[in-house]
Amino acid sequence: MLTAAPIRSVHDRILLLRSLDSLSGIDEAGLSLLAEHASRQVVPRGRIFETEGARLRRVNIVVEGRVEIQRRGRLVMIVERGRGVGFLSALAADEQGITARALEDCVMLSIPVEVLRTVYEENFSVVRRTLQVLAVSRLKVRGYLPADPRKPPPVELGDCPAGELTFVQRVMAARIGLFARANMDAVVDIARGSRQLRVPAGQLLWKQGDPAPTYLRLLYGRVQCTRDGGGQIEIGADWILGIFDGMSNQRRAYSVRALSDLVALEADYAALLSVFETHRVLAMQLLAGMARPLLLGEDEPDLEFS
Repeated sequence: MLTAAPIRSVHDRILLLRSLDSLSGIDEAGLSLLAEHASRQVVPRGRIFETEGARLRRVNIVVEGRVEIQRRGRLVMIVERGRGVGFLSALAADEQGITARALEDCVMLSIPVEVLRTVYEENFSVVRRTLQVLAVSRLKVRGYLPADPRKPPPVELGDCPAGELTFVQRVMAARIGLFARANMDAVVDIARGSRQLRVPAGQLLWKQGDPAPTYLRLLYGRVQCTRDGGGQIEIGADWILGIFDGMSNQRRAYSVRALSDLVALEADYAALLSVFETHRVLAMQLLAGMARPLLLGEDEPDLEFS
């Protein structure tokens, strides 16, 4: 049965949003910003309420019912209670849009995309929760490994640094993937929190189920990443390992062992989160880079995070 109680006030909408597991971790100010601009929408079963061909103007949070999302004739996902319709497209600034059809009678809270962008700019708890949700999704797509073992990336040793990297060298090493497009102040802050490691061949860096407070930027060497019960892949230089574990607020998704001597930069995820909070443009670039492959149904090779 559809929600019968009217959602008349901002307080009603805050209570409703707070009841959704997918929004857990968003603070009161963030929920208030979302609720203030959200409107209740009832969509009957079978109705197509979004059509491809233009950038989305609104996103929706499903309160009751199920929604099918397609893009260019391909099923993207089935969205159920507490999940969003159009968020991936909005985050990726996708010009194509999506086709969304109600599989059941649905109740949704609808939020204008421009308002959503303002919420991301003004409230970091919403950014942090979105990073968490997207990181879980990216790990799932990759079989909880650094990359899809069905499409393994090239494995290269890289160039082995002769000694300790200077700060300038650490700044240059931090410019990888989406961080290559970050402003220099953000890259300097990322590099400032890093420390150089040298790891001998054969050493276990971490095992599946360990706490995940740090991530690694591989500068030189090869590692073997494995999942308990099956699944493995080799990863080489110019890859960032373990960052999605920190983002998803979960324990290590896979074990990592050095196949060769390694040189890497290690950093705390909490410090990176502080960089995202200070440099909100970088956070939004990362969200777009994480959302795009989920929307397109493919992994993006230059987003070498895991």
